Amino acid sequence: MKKKLVISTLVLSIIFSCNCYTARINAAGVGSISKDELIKQKKASDQKASELAQQKDLHKQKLNDVNSQMGQVSDSIQKTNDNISKVQKEIRDTQEKIKKAKKEANERYEEMKYRIKYIYENSSANTLSELLYSKSMAEFLNKMQFTADVYNFDKKAIVEYQKKLEQIDEYQKKLKNNQAELKKKQDDLKKQEATLNESIKTQRDNLQNAQNAYNNQLNQSNALDKKIKELEAYEKKLEEERAKAVARAQQQQKNNIPQNVPSYSGVATNVSASEEFLLGAIIQCEAGGEPYEGKLAVGSVILNRVHSPKFPNSLTGVIYQSGQFTPARSGRLAMVLQSGRVDASCMQAAREVLSGKITINCLYFCMNYGNIRGTVIGKQVFYNL
Repeated sequence: MKKKLVISTLVLSIIFSCNCYTARINAAGVGSISKDELIKQKKASDQKASELAQQKDLHKQKLNDVNSQMGQVSDSIQKTNDNISKVQKEIRDTQEKIKKAKKEANERYEEMKYRIKYIYENSSANTLSELLYSKSMAEFLNKMQFTADVYNFDKKAIVEYQKKLEQIDEYQKKLKNNQAELKKKQDDLKKQEATLNESIKTQRDNLQNAQNAYNNQLNQSNALDKKIKELEAYEKKLEEERAKAVARAQQQQKNNIPQNVPSYSGVATNVSASEEFLLGAIIQCEAGGEPYEGKLAVGSVILNRVHSPKFPNSLTGVIYQSGQFTPARSGRLAMVLQSGRVDASCMQAAREVLSGKITINCLYFCMNYGNIRGTVIGKQVFYNL
């Protein structure tokens, strides 16, 4: 009798040691929020970081596009400036040509005027002199024809110079028009350049803001990841402590036969729809990553407790019994219930065990660290004390 009392006391100490350790987790600040909530926040933060990364890449692409446009505009400005310089040089050269042509035309015109004046002023005397001194009429006529030819040549040359001046003047006007058009294009390009410079500044600011937002979100994700890892480390330590306590209890009663749990296989348990959902939720929290056999085993342990006189006689009472199921204490179960979503396989396992498919006759389970005697399914071990 005394030995049984010691064993019962040891079992109670295991339960309360788990509670105390949970209190230490909360005191450390790690358990102030459930792991599921941290994972949910981490997922949302990662999603936000991914969206910010896309925005950052979009701003970077926009900046590259604007820089490319600026490069094209700068090339156009350079070409336009070169063309303006070329046209200005042509205008200067044309002005020199006009000046030179006018000078030559004026000189030719003055020479022609002088010869015409000389011819008219001396035409009678010259004509008589040429007639008297000419050896023949033919020589006289040739001399007269020569004088006329000189006059006609001068006249033709002046006309040609005049046409040349007109052509040069027309060309100069065309060059000036080209110059005006180029200057207008230059002004338009400079305005475009100013707009692009402003756009580049805006895109650089946007990119920097996006980079800062992305860095902040990434830091937030990393901080959440750190908290999750800290919480996982605490949970692992809690499970290890629990496993060690169970192993010590088993060691102290190694010569005793473990408690015999009656088989309730084939015994259906009638519960409300909300309790059925509650059972599916706790199975998801305790064995969501376990094989289907492990899900059935967790559900079986809970149903075995409902039927055991050592535990509350209702599904809700068993699941929320103080110090028993970590997800119920940490708030993870509440998060699943609040979401209204339970994995289909977990709900199927809940329905099967409620219909009487009890796959294991155990009242306890925990993570398997190799130091507890029991039935190992997946990463968990199922046992009795």
